[in-house]
Amino acid sequence: MKRFAGVIPAAVTPFSRTDGRVDHKRLHSHIQWLSEAGVDGMLVLGSTGESATIDEDERRGVLETSREALPDGRLFLVGVGAESTMRTIRQAKEAAACGADAALVVTPSYYMRSDLDGLRGHYVAVADASPIPVFLYNVPVYTQLQLPVAVALDLAHHPNIVGIKDSSGDLTQLYNLVSESPVGWAVFTGSSGLAAACMSGGGAGAMTACANYAPELMVDIRIAVEMGDMEAAMSLQRMIVSLERVVGRYLIAGVKEACDLRGHPVTPVRPPLRPTPDQGRREIAAALRAAGLSIVL
Repeated sequence: MKRFAGVIPAAVTPFSRTDGRVDHKRLHSHIQWLSEAGVDGMLVLGSTGESATIDEDERRGVLETSREALPDGRLFLVGVGAESTMRTIRQAKEAAACGADAALVVTPSYYMRSDLDGLRGHYVAVADASPIPVFLYNVPVYTQLQLPVAVALDLAHHPNIVGIKDSSGDLTQLYNLVSESPVGWAVFTGSSGLAAACMSGGGAGAMTACANYAPELMVDIRIAVEMGDMEAAMSLQRMIVSLERVVGRYLIAGVKEACDLRGHPVTPVRPPLRPTPDQGRREIAAALRAAGLSIVL
């Protein structure tokens, strides 16, 4: 089994400005750029990839383009998940057929908010049936469901559940997951502001939206932590936090706008998401400049 670790962008999905369909040419180009920046892998069809707006018949094309663009030896993770366990299993099998190294399985939330046993059963069934390793995905900002640490740690003992992406933004929860999980279980943060803390505290790495538009800063944090230079790591982390404070105001549209400003166009977002207003674009441009990142206007 591959070692799951490092900086893994939660990749955006570019859409055509004319017909709103997936823009495969720009998806290929975006993944190539991030790979050249030194990231350790790629997560496609996650929350930042607007997976909730991607039709079932579009998924395979996204996976095939992404796999083709990603250099050999980099980790390839695919976001899967539906309210139906059966459909989630189908998506995991499709990801495996397209060369994915692991499936990132988001918590089903419509029926599961008051049924933790049902949630456990869902993950066990998916992990039992999946041809590739499974990651738990806790993202309460979108699902309105917090995956309890106790449930995650219970599931960590399943042989095909190899880790978690925790996007709760809760540092205490993150440390509890790292300190109490089995040896080798990969705990990733989905919060860019916790990247240095996660990597220096025994976590596996960061799967973040910020790595779409500032991959070099995220990679530099990983390198600084590996070298034991925590002063440099924290300096970079503060830079990321300042940048995220601005970009995050505009959610996924802000992430895509930042990519456009870096010279790697991926806009628009898909409705009902709204585009970044002109004022937001100016704010993001200023934040990128303040972080020392080149932009194209």
